[in-house]
Amino acid sequence: MSRHHRVAILVETSSGWGRRLIRGITNFVDKHEAWDIDITPRDVFAEHQLPSGWDGDGVIARIRTPEMAKRLRRLRVPVVNVSGIELKNCDFPRVTTNFNATAQLAADHFVERGYNHFAYAGPLQQAYVARHAGAFRAAAAAKRDQTVELFDTSLLQADRREPALESAIGDWVAGLRRSCGLFSWSIADAMLLLRLCTDRDIAVPDEIAILAGDDDPLLCNLCRPTLSGLVVASEQIGYQAAQRLHNLISGGPDAGQPQLIDPVEVDTRNSTNALAIKDEDLRRAMRYLRENAHRDLSIDEVADFVPMSRRSLERRFRAHFGDSPLAQLQRLRLAHVRQLLAMTDLPVSQVARKCGFASPVYMTAVFRQEVGTTPLRYRAKLRAR
Repeated sequence: MSRHHRVAILVETSSGWGRRLIRGITNFVDKHEAWDIDITPRDVFAEHQLPSGWDGDGVIARIRTPEMAKRLRRLRVPVVNVSGIELKNCDFPRVTTNFNATAQLAADHFVERGYNHFAYAGPLQQAYVARHAGAFRAAAAAKRDQTVELFDTSLLQADRREPALESAIGDWVAGLRRSCGLFSWSIADAMLLLRLCTDRDIAVPDEIAILAGDDDPLLCNLCRPTLSGLVVASEQIGYQAAQRLHNLISGGPDAGQPQLIDPVEVDTRNSTNALAIKDEDLRRAMRYLRENAHRDLSIDEVADFVPMSRRSLERRFRAHFGDSPLAQLQRLRLAHVRQLLAMTDLPVSQVARKCGFASPVYMTAVFRQEVGTTPLRYRAKLRAR
């Protein structure tokens, strides 16, 4: 009787990202391969090390340091890296988040709500965070031709209770231009930013909207206002990493190229749930689109509601958003489709009806054109099953 392969998982278990990633690995194991898994509960700052004398067949790890990479290389077993950190001489196969797609999703989220200015807060001394911020700057510049104000929270990572450091970031937030979309690397940074806005009587989201670069429903719903979070596809990352490791353990080839996984959606809560559009007619039109996108809605109906001619509505939408009211309506509907596919088991026919599409066939055609796959394949891939 052949023994099961023994696999170690070296990722933090204290974060929503890490727990979802582990769930993706277990989904693969349940479906494809019986592994004996070694895992130890760890927080994000814990040193990831295997027990002395560990004798296994493969490792899935978030490799954060050159020292960790050296230790894993000495094991002489297949290793798959799930970190966004790019290290020199660390050439393990890698499955991680697509930072460019993440930045684009965040920028789209702010622009659709009418925010004209942008800012980013995170530990910029970390090269991978600087890449994340750079991607957001590029996405924002493409949308609004605006620079992005940056704040380096690296020192706050070491001691968040230092009053002088919190005062410095509070002064920076207070100095941001209003109608600003503020994107943060982490939930912890976003929670601090929310508190500092409250302390300084800055209205969130009316003056500054805050979006976290990850999502944890427990923590985000405890905030006041509740915190919007960008849902990273960590379950899919875990599943794909397990599939890649399985192939390597079995002696199969590996292309060696990183697999970059797009994020799922923004889980919109109160910290970004506003329309910062100065043009009152345009704001009324956009709010009407958002409130009625779930049903059969025509652009003529939107124009009548404002009221203005459809031609004027089209012109003002293109001037402000860069596209048409119909394109905005389709984007809202597709965002709702993605959410229902990710969070529910509703059949495609019900998803289409709840999202305002005339038929499942039409919804599938639009979804395939925009996303590049069918709704059912998207759901299966997203859930890593």
